[in-house]
Amino acid sequence: MALISEFPNKVLPNGSDKVLIQSGDTYYSAELENLPGNSSGGGDNSYAILQDRKAWGVFPQTTVANAWTDRQLTTVVADTIGGVSISSGVIINIPPGNYRISVVQAFYDGWGSAIRFVKANDGSVLLRSIGVWFDSGGSITMRGRFSAGAGDSFKLQYITNRSSVQGLGSWVKFPNAEQEIYTDILLEKL
Repeated sequence: MALISEFPNKVLPNGSDKVLIQSGDTYYSAELENLPGNSSGGGDNSYAILQDRKAWGVFPQTTVANAWTDRQLTTVVADTIGGVSISSGVIINIPPGNYRISVVQAFYDGWGSAIRFVKANDGSVLLRSIGVWFDSGGSITMRGRFSAGAGDSFKLQYITNRSSVQGLGSWVKFPNAEQEIYTDILLEKL
């Protein structure tokens, strides 16, 4: 960072690639590209979308009560990161780096439920959602950041208080036989 003396009026010119930062009575300038998560230079804007999709009228997997259980993932919808894939529900081939993740998981008739994001290599828990009680249907959203190393693989897991054939979502009677989506994961490379 540079002292703001290069901009005596504490105003940056239009189109500047710098931002003003104030610390007490002192002003500094910083390059935009050096700010974490900045889309103009801090991240590469690549992403992957992974889902659990089923044919119309097909329920997702039957839930297992009171045990963290791997979530089935079936489809890579988009991948601009390059190489991200799913093998037996495990997310593989994520290039090393830092990522932001956003997960939406459907639940139905599961009572107390939660999700977590786990490193498949060693079982370490990277993120965990809040717990939610469902008498009928709803969804849990989980967001966070994680780092991937060379060869790392990852799993989404759930826990619920009740075993049910439709515990991870109930199919919706869409017309025209559209696919059902029960899990949606967005990975963004930072």
